[in-house]
Amino acid sequence: MKKLSLTALALFSTSAMATDARVVAHQGNAGMRDSTDYKTYLSRTDDGPDSVFFDLDNNGTGVLSGAYKANGGAITLSQNMTGDATEIGYYSADGDAGYGAILEVINMESFSLGGGYGTTSGDTDMSYGGQITKTGDDIGLTVGVISRELTKKDVTTWSAILAHGEAGQVINANYGMGFRHAGDRSKAAITFGPNLGVTLPSEGDMAIDLSLVSANIAGEFALNDWFGLRGSVVSDFMVVDPTGELDLATSGVSPMFGASMDFEGTDLDLVIDPNSIMNGPYFLTGAASAPAVMMSARFDI
Repeated sequence: MKKLSLTALALFSTSAMATDARVVAHQGNAGMRDSTDYKTYLSRTDDGPDSVFFDLDNNGTGVLSGAYKANGGAITLSQNMTGDATEIGYYSADGDAGYGAILEVINMESFSLGGGYGTTSGDTDMSYGGQITKTGDDIGLTVGVISRELTKKDVTTWSAILAHGEAGQVINANYGMGFRHAGDRSKAAITFGPNLGVTLPSEGDMAIDLSLVSANIAGEFALNDWFGLRGSVVSDFMVVDPTGELDLATSGVSPMFGASMDFEGTDLDLVIDPNSIMNGPYFLTGAASAPAVMMSARFDI
């Protein structure tokens, strides 16, 4: 996956690009390839070394997760967002194709089952997936497709998702394009493009959420052979209708900051949310509603 020159620092070796915290620090920038991409594109489970992952999420819920990845397959365990159930995932890839499946069971009245299939040609990844969710008497179905094409200097990505349930239907589609840079000590990518969301409720009026341009700038830099910094900023330029007349507005800039330490096959990544820190009195705990730090650890096996 990572064809780097022999002069690249250890931070950008295969082992250092492998935690969920790195993805969060880049806010999902599609131009930054990572060996956890198998969770999204399904055909890349055999990328990178055999390893074990541990993550503490920072989405305000303290979600814990772990993964065991070896011989082209991966098993993942994680809490759901409410912390009352465990999600079990299995991923497998061989060559240019792979599949994944995730099961979450709270009780017989509340569970979800999802899965998908993905293919890759080396530069182009595409995956198709779906999920069935049961909550009481409500049964929901979600289907979608996501694609990403990476060249040495460019990135193109698009996705489409349709969700149907008792409350109605939701359609989401997005397209992004951009540029990439890779050097011996630095990596960077910028993506931009439109996003569209359409909500068709069973009762009430249709709602449209349109972003003309969603922009994401992400990058990372190795200060030496064991320590590096990374970060990203994201903003949306949206069409809004606050007073019955269409207007343009921005979502403001969402920043994220991270650091990485690489010790001979062991990687420790931290993600720091500047908003949580500035909104709370403590550096580590941040605002009461959201921890300021996400942590990931990865070990070669």
